[in-house]
Amino acid sequence: MSSIKEYYLENEESRYIQLADILGVSWRELQDLEYEITARVSTDGNVYSYIIEFSKDNDPSVLRNVEGLSENWTVEIAPWVLERSEEDEYELGAIARNENYRLSFISELQDLDGLLELEIADQNLHRVLLRQVFISIIGAVETYLSDAFINEVISNPLYLERFVQSHPEFKKQKISLSEIFYESLKIKEKAKNIMLGTIYHKLPVVKQMYQDTFGIKFPHIGDMQKYIIQRHDLVHRNGKTADGDQVIIDRKTIDNLKSSAFEMIDKIDIEIKELSDYGLPF
Repeated sequence: MSSIKEYYLENEESRYIQLADILGVSWRELQDLEYEITARVSTDGNVYSYIIEFSKDNDPSVLRNVEGLSENWTVEIAPWVLERSEEDEYELGAIARNENYRLSFISELQDLDGLLELEIADQNLHRVLLRQVFISIIGAVETYLSDAFINEVISNPLYLERFVQSHPEFKKQKISLSEIFYESLKIKEKAKNIMLGTIYHKLPVVKQMYQDTFGIKFPHIGDMQKYIIQRHDLVHRNGKTADGDQVIIDRKTIDNLKSSAFEMIDKIDIEIKELSDYGLPF
């Protein structure tokens, strides 16, 4: 068994199951097949595809089920498909099922409102609850921003094209003419990886992505940015600022955060719906 195969499959069972799914065979059928995996590497050392070469001694009835099998018993797979984790695949599936981003956002905040109605006599525990609700509201904003962006880009080839044209990760890559065809085959998968890897509470980055890809006017981010800094202190500094001051979260703070969150999401949602109703603005 090749070293590449050992790394990607033997050390992580999820990779093995994922490869079987990609090839269109069962996990047990793949176990019985003899094959080698090699990487196609560009001149600058980047892997731009994997070649799976099957032995001719394999059971022909199983090989017939392998999707994309060529006459020379090989299958070529974009690296972004094989290297994406099981957790990433699960997240993509969850995002794809969330077609009403604003409704999901509202539902999440309603659930958090229910938590705020709990009567907790212990003041320390009550402060912990307020902190967690504050953090969760920011999380709901992130979820809306990621779900809306990823769903719209994946479902519309023009948005995908704009995303690829404008995102810095694609701009910095250089490929030779001989690699163009192979690179084009994996663009969508790489775009998915980049979108999944984006931190959606980094609002300046997200704002630029929305504007470049959709051509919409992204709302002012100043108020939300202030709350995101507070979230960072709550999560990473045990509730204290860089100067050591305690971050105070009370009901008024949460109400103000909710107001800012709704204002931002509502404005973005209107812009996205207008794109769907009237077509692209460019």
